[in-house]
Amino acid sequence: MDALSPWIAYCKPKPKRKIRLFCFPYAGGAASVFARWHSFLPDSIEVCPIQLPGRENRLSEAPYSHVPDVVCALKKALLPFCQEPFAFLGYSLGNLLAFELARRLEEEEIFPLHFFVAAHRAPHIPYKEKIIHSLPDLLFLQEIMERYNNIPQEVLTNKEYLDLILPGLRADYTMVETYQYEEAKPIQCSITAFGGQEDPTTSQKDLLAWKQETQGNLRVFMLPGDHFFIKLSLNLFLGHIQNDLDQYLHG
Repeated sequence: MDALSPWIAYCKPKPKRKIRLFCFPYAGGAASVFARWHSFLPDSIEVCPIQLPGRENRLSEAPYSHVPDVVCALKKALLPFCQEPFAFLGYSLGNLLAFELARRLEEEEIFPLHFFVAAHRAPHIPYKEKIIHSLPDLLFLQEIMERYNNIPQEVLTNKEYLDLILPGLRADYTMVETYQYEEAKPIQCSITAFGGQEDPTTSQKDLLAWKQETQGNLRVFMLPGDHFFIKLSLNLFLGHIQNDLDQYLHG
């Protein structure tokens, strides 16, 4: 599928698929975050990692820095792939993109089966963190390290590589920090939300607030780990996802 759309990368086509699972990465992340997930899920679930401009194989493209703009582009790009059953999964920033895209698709009478939220408060809850997207490079990186400690040391000391990834990273944080929630009818599909038990940025209360955004059911799971709990709890996380999608396969 990579050849069909630059917005989807690391997708391993599954001829027996019944559901496509579109996965939207966190700030600074890329489609490769989800590259191995296909091997953990059955042939009935095809994992479609979303690749935004400005990273990996799209590094030469200018990144988007505003949610409405990227959602508009995503809708145009993914519409042909949403003509069969599909679900959305967002990780951190990816939830804002997936949520707003679900809203736009519902305007076209196209409905996700399910929405999986990972490590992000409900969108109507105001952003509480320090605004950092306009800080100088060094201070910007220091703030991210203090908050998440997720940038490898070898990356921090490689100026050439930093120069390549900083525009995309800064654009992602601009999206996070300038996002404007607008009230609208809740999306139709049920939501399953996940958080890390040691994540200081997303509480169980933040996840429970997603109930306001769905006409369906909400389930919340707190898993071992921090903001990036998939490092510690990937099997458990994907097990929950498979169980939830099974209801659409066998229900």
